[in-house]
Amino acid sequence: MISQEKVANYYQHLTPSYFSYASGSYGWHYGVWDSGVKSFSESLLQSNKRLVDGLDLNTNTQILDVGSGIGGFAVWVAKNFGCSVTGITLCESHIILSETLAALNQVLPQCKFQMMDMNEMSFEDNRFDLIINQETFCYAIDKKNFLSEVHRVLKPGGYWRSADFAVQELPLTPKENRKLKIVLDGFHIPSL
Repeated sequence: MISQEKVANYYQHLTPSYFSYASGSYGWHYGVWDSGVKSFSESLLQSNKRLVDGLDLNTNTQILDVGSGIGGFAVWVAKNFGCSVTGITLCESHIILSETLAALNQVLPQCKFQMMDMNEMSFEDNRFDLIINQETFCYAIDKKNFLSEVHRVLKPGGYWRSADFAVQELPLTPKENRKLKIVLDGFHIPSL
């Protein structure tokens, strides 16, 4: 079993890459490579857009960004839609970097960041209008339990949006299982 400490250490180690991987987007994701997308930065912006597509976001919208990294999505959505965003992360340094990014973009009052394990959320019931997992749902140790918690902290009529890895078909061949294990171990993912 992969510990949350290993996940936190992995992302702590990657922190400098958030600034160089996709300049200006402050994310560490695969992104969405739609037609016309030409760079990693554009693919990450496209992923942000997809996650909120079709939603009526405004200054009254309360969003939870699960696994918020250094605040790239949270700052983007607060700046573009005026939403209030709470980001949770396992990395203490990410909170400082997130708050700095929010301050630089003049959205710090709308953005709050805190240390919290997504597997043990301590939010009150019916708190959020939207919950985002951007390539972080895979880190839920017990996915069914996590989704129950999502349901609990979502307001009635709220939305959960996720962009993440998935296994298309089971059972996998032995060769596919070996390849999957390499990916899961490399990214410290407990399971898909």
